Order: sequence, then structure tokens, then C-alpha cells
Amino acid sequence: MQLCDGVSSSYGAVRCDSFDGSCQGGVSNGCWANHMWSGTKVSEEYYQIYILSGGSLVRSGCGGAGVCSIRNAFTVRCVLDLTYVLIDF
Repeated sequence: MQLCDGVSSSYGAVRCDSFDGSCQGGVSNGCWANHMWSGTKVSEEYYQIYILSGGSLVRSGCGGAGVCSIRNAFTVRCVLDLTYVLIDF
């Protein structure tokens, strides 16, 4: 699985950005493909999120703290790699 990156594709990730007005039901009908829910509940309606940015998962977004309303539409895009590496531990 390969995640999309909102800043850079220079290291091989797919470059992606927000889709304003294209995702019905999200805040302002927008969605953000490089934002990921962490599953960490901060309060009744807010969860921690991470953004893939320049090859690093960063706790950011939604005003900078990375704590976002469950009304936001976040997702991870999966793309097939052309090759794979098997690492034996």
C-alpha cells in the first residue's frame, strides 16, 4: 500500500491535494486525501488526525493541532506498487 502525500512526490508517493466542493457530506463538501484518522478520540466530536507531508506523518491540520471534527471527510488512497520488496525479519 502506498499513501498519497500532500506536499511532495519526489520520493515515490502519489501527490494529492484537497478536493474542495467534490465530497458531498463533508465540511464545505470538501475532502482531504492525505489526512488520516488516528482513531484517538479527543472529545465526543473530535479525533486526532495525521497528514502525510513530505514523507512524514505529521500531527497537523484543522487549525494546526491535528484535532478535527468527525464531520470532516478524510481518506487514504491506496495504489498498487509496480514492484514490491519482501523483508524477512
